[in-house]
Amino acid sequence: DITALGTFTAKVFDVDSPLPMGTSNPDPEEMRDGFYPPFDGTDSNQEWATAHWDEFIVPDKGGEDWVGYEFASDHEFAGLLFQEGRLYGGLGGWWNSISVQVRRGGDWIDVPGAAAEPAYPADVFRTFELFEYRFDPIAGDGIRLYGIPGGSLQFVTIGELRVLAVPSVPVTAPTNYTATVEVT
Repeated sequence: DITALGTFTAKVFDVDSPLPMGTSNPDPEEMRDGFYPPFDGTDSNQEWATAHWDEFIVPDKGGEDWVGYEFASDHEFAGLLFQEGRLYGGLGGWWNSISVQVRRGGDWIDVPGAAAEPAYPADVFRTFELFEYRFDPIAGDGIRLYGIPGGSLQFVTIGELRVLAVPSVPVTAPTNYTATVEVT
């Protein structure tokens, strides 16, 4: 789904890696259910996690991981809302390095100028923290977070992953959007 600037049908990538693991919700649809778990939450059923155990699952993967969406046609992507899940001590749950990539013509490219607000700090943050990536619109038929997962088990957790895109039909009249504000 694409948030705030329009809604489009998307599918979560076919997952050869990442794979569900541990106590997290085994359904990758969890990361696009529209529910943002509370900051500092402890319910692992409100997240989806990836597994990357080279020697057991995908020996030729090279340590990289990704999570994102693919679409039936091109869209002008303008950002991502990424809510991290829980952290699991030194085992994992975070990215050691992370970038936003868009698929264009079948090739994945890094999105120029994509940076998180607040800045993504790897494993030193609260659980279920929300990071917003904004960048100049860039066309593609897929968008993902890509990088090296952290921890000894090399996995990341995702509470929610939403895509921001330029509407395919320009908004020329007042438009009603439902918003939720959580005050902590």
